Amino acid sequence: MTDRVAMAALRERLRASGEIALIDVRDEADYAQAQIFGSVSMPLPILEDLAVDLLPRPSVPIVILDEEPGLASSAATVLLEMGYSDIRLTEGGLEVWKSAGGELFEDVNVPSKAFGEWVATHKHTPLMPPDELAARVRAGEDIVILDARPFDEYSTMSIPGGISAPGAELLLRAPAVVASERTHIVVNCAGRTRSIIGAQSLIDAGISNPVSALENGTIGWSLAGLELAKGAASVAPRLADEALAGARVMAAEVARRAGVVSIDGPALATMISYLDRTTYAFDVRTPDEYRAFHAAGFASAPGGQLVQALDEFVAVRNARILIVDHDGVRAPMTAAWLRQIGQADTFIVPFDEMAAGAWQQPPCAAAAIAPGVPLDEARKRLSEGAVVLDLTISRLYEAQHLPGAWFLSRARIEQDAHRLPASSDFLVTSPRGKAACACLAALKSLLPHARIEALAGGTQAWIEAELPTDNAARSCNAASPLNDSYKRPYLGTNNSREAMRNYIDWELQLVDQVERDGIAGFSLI
Repeated sequence: MTDRVAMAALRERLRASGEIALIDVRDEADYAQAQIFGSVSMPLPILEDLAVDLLPRPSVPIVILDEEPGLASSAATVLLEMGYSDIRLTEGGLEVWKSAGGELFEDVNVPSKAFGEWVATHKHTPLMPPDELAARVRAGEDIVILDARPFDEYSTMSIPGGISAPGAELLLRAPAVVASERTHIVVNCAGRTRSIIGAQSLIDAGISNPVSALENGTIGWSLAGLELAKGAASVAPRLADEALAGARVMAAEVARRAGVVSIDGPALATMISYLDRTTYAFDVRTPDEYRAFHAAGFASAPGGQLVQALDEFVAVRNARILIVDHDGVRAPMTAAWLRQIGQADTFIVPFDEMAAGAWQQPPCAAAAIAPGVPLDEARKRLSEGAVVLDLTISRLYEAQHLPGAWFLSRARIEQDAHRLPASSDFLVTSPRGKAACACLAALKSLLPHARIEALAGGTQAWIEAELPTDNAARSCNAASPLNDSYKRPYLGTNNSREAMRNYIDWELQLVDQVERDGIAGFSLI
């Protein structure tokens, strides 16, 4: 039987400096309605897959929120079978947490978004209202608008005239697009967080230009009745090599002020020889750069997104984080923000050390690649009519899935298997393939006359091989309802005005809520 932890004791552990992973295994849609600050959404249907990346050390202390009957104990069983050894359930659920003095937070990526508001409030980041920006652009003022989101978000909808310069790329690109030191730089995102962090990054670095964040981003622009651009494709160029040295100096100074340390190969080898710590290793360059070449053991995590959605990359509070780039700008800037958000053990590792193979992630049985059908065989079977079953969550399915794949909720296999097309050959996938493997027996009992096998490595292996994928706009075959995920009101172009207003109001109240809650641990330079 799994031990339990009282909510009052959990609050103290979350305030302390030791490692802890507080995970919430409910559907993302339920998690977004009410959650504990710092808890990480790891829905039970894909828990095995998420654990591979989010829980890299099997002996890390894990606490599972016990909110829905049987859900937490089922999750504990899954993790124990994967080799995790230190697992506890909470004594009671969210109402008990409230009784113990804790706040309940809404939405997703709460720590990062609360941190953005904390930065704006305590560092007084300049904000430019949308109407003012529109008027100044119409008047022909010397203004450059830089969009801090990933390119695909920028291309979907953007401020007219905006130029793509994602998050950690800003200091590497902004000086290359300004006409003079008088050019006013306005940084935007969809809402507030990436605008604020992006603008404050340039200010902290000491760039000589005036800098503002666009107040409320593209949401604020839309609510002001202004037209958004669709399909924009302007990308800010990087600094030329001769100008890069200055950006390096500025980034290094920001990192120094934040207490970030750069470590060499021997120091790193000594550090990671102690296996009582969880270590994450991230390459904060662009996805294209990462695909072209990267150091073994480092995961792709573009710097702006790592800060914006830290809980999608890091589940262990107070873990050790290693950051690498190859230009000496993006890693220091990203590491400085992670230190300030509360991840104190964040280090920069020079890329030449990584390229020389100075570090490898310690082996973890949970991370072993799920067995199954190799990609070449899978492609052949698909060409011959095999049907793909995607056992993920609806948000991930709608964003990217194998061509023609059917969405099937793991929680509804028995209810929804009859909705699948008739076939004698099924290939089952999930984000990493582990959840798919775990469901093979259940599927075979429901479809006894069909050949049913898992895709080796899951959907991630397919994507990493750069094989074709679809999204919900191109194909959507749903055997189960697409209602288990949370629709983010800052993505896409079909969000209601009410949802956008409510989202901005929610962001604006986060500082007060964090102060009442008392466990965030933010520390600004």
